Amino acid sequence: MTSTASEIRSRLQLITTLYEAAELEHNLMCMYLFAIFSLKQSQNESLSEEEFSAVSRWRKALLEVCIQEMGHLAIVNNLIVAVGGTVQFGRSDFPVKSGLFPKEFVMELAPFKLRTLEHFIFLERPEGMQIPNATDFVSPEPVDRRSYAGHLMANSGNYKTVGQLYSAVAEGIRDLCESLGEASVFCGPRDLQLTDKDVKLEGLRLISSRSDALHGLDLIVEQGEGGQTDQNSHFAAFNKIKEEFEHLLLKNPQFSPSRNVVTNPVLMKPVAAHGGFWLTNQRSAFAVEIGNSIYALMLRFLTQSYSMEDRPAAGRKILVDGAFQLMHCLSVVASEIPEMPADAATDADSLDLRAGLSFDISRHFGAVEVSAEKLILSERLNEISNSVEDLKLRCSKRVANTLAELRAKLIVTQISS
Repeated sequence: MTSTASEIRSRLQLITTLYEAAELEHNLMCMYLFAIFSLKQSQNESLSEEEFSAVSRWRKALLEVCIQEMGHLAIVNNLIVAVGGTVQFGRSDFPVKSGLFPKEFVMELAPFKLRTLEHFIFLERPEGMQIPNATDFVSPEPVDRRSYAGHLMANSGNYKTVGQLYSAVAEGIRDLCESLGEASVFCGPRDLQLTDKDVKLEGLRLISSRSDALHGLDLIVEQGEGGQTDQNSHFAAFNKIKEEFEHLLLKNPQFSPSRNVVTNPVLMKPVAAHGGFWLTNQRSAFAVEIGNSIYALMLRFLTQSYSMEDRPAAGRKILVDGAFQLMHCLSVVASEIPEMPADAATDADSLDLRAGLSFDISRHFGAVEVSAEKLILSERLNEISNSVEDLKLRCSKRVANTLAELRAKLIVTQISS
């Protein structure tokens, strides 16, 4: 079986491959966030002072990786817009079905354990480096995504690393610039893209040329996915954490940095045996639903920020800033969920399985009509705020107040022309 990304021969093939890259970056970010939310938050959770200090360092390091993944997702979406596409913030639910990505990319939500960390290292490994995957994350069936047809339909192929995928994208951009002309390739509206004027994410800037595009792709690879020498890469950060983890396990074989959170929590009964852990505790499921709703609304704010040319500056600002306020709300809700039982028969104070955020979104995800966006977004903020107050989490009042303040600002701001 050929282990390479497919050759990109047309604009639509390029856009479709970039959609897959955006979904891949998005999935990685969710997987890392899930691991962060599973970490213990107090020394009272059977941690020594040294162990708790290490867990706190790891949380900070993982958050830095997630922020960079967010930047990668924004860079890819800028590139999609630059070549004439529309942004991609949608993704498949976890666990991601076999075949949607090459067999090396097993996408699951798992608590922070040594084998989870080994899987992260495998996913971020440099091009050409032979590293075994953790046995819990090996694809149960062979996946071959080659197409024996012509080259009209997009097919991203059997790339083995993220670096291989971006190499194919870079080569496709070079080839299309030669065949179509650089000005023709980068035909998308420039003012739809997010830049450092909108949000401070490393490497985020306007893409309007081949050199801009290749610079962005190089940055993504250097920061983690395939970087060979960068000691600040995701690969290096995960390896450093693994060394510390193994050192602490030698001193205390019972050391566990995370709560006993279930893998791949889901809100509806799975149709397949490997489809996830069904959350049957009603209060926990309600908390996860609220977290998912905040997450989906955050993505909606980001999607709308890309949806209109010549949007008033104040409108663009509240959509982007609002997305980050919702991200903060998501973090505090998601950090509280692993304290809650996953099973209806489990006592909340026991050490049995705990719930976790599932990051579910509707598969019918896209921008709403600009003429209705303020109404739709404000309605949703109110619905979630009311639900958060009804659930009475420790963070409920703080989150509800943030949502209410954002709604009030949204209502009085001119967000469209």
